[in-house]
Amino acid sequence: MKYFQLLLIVTVLFTSSTLAQNITKDNDNFSKNYSFGGISIGYDSKLHLLLDISYFDKSGISGKFCVGLKLPNGTDGKDYNTINWDQFPEDIIKEGSYYNNYDFGLGYYFYDFYVFGIVGFANKKLYRNNFDKFHILGDNGKYYLTLDQGFNLIYGCEVGYKVKIFLISIVYSKYGEIGLKCGISLGN
Repeated sequence: MKYFQLLLIVTVLFTSSTLAQNITKDNDNFSKNYSFGGISIGYDSKLHLLLDISYFDKSGISGKFCVGLKLPNGTDGKDYNTINWDQFPEDIIKEGSYYNNYDFGLGYYFYDFYVFGIVGFANKKLYRNNFDKFHILGDNGKYYLTLDQGFNLIYGCEVGYKVKIFLISIVYSKYGEIGLKCGISLGN
């Protein structure tokens, strides 16, 4: 939750400084007459924190990059990846896995609506939470190990709407499932 609050504060400060310009609207089609960018944050049903940067071109062609970080990821204690994965099997108390997603989108912006096709990769990590009964390793004996399992292809789509300077979208991806993102457009 601390990361979410920090990102929200940084987003508001960054956008308020970049939007400190005077742009006048000549007609109702103002948002379709120029290019602009956007930043969004959100969550999906698998508890990934979604951080998104988008670009909307006046021609309609748009692009985006998104990172989905699993928060919380299930690990507990101090990271001790200097220990081999199968060393100290008596210390294991819990095992699991999680994905961090990285995706790109190409889409189209029209009449304040936008649609993206998403393709990218998900980095799967295994983790083991351990407890050292002698309290030598970790934080009061708690430590964890992670093992990278490589990358899997992800795909999905995103549909959104621009309301004045706000961007609201629903996203679906293979490993994140359904999610909601809210953001601010930069440049108008």
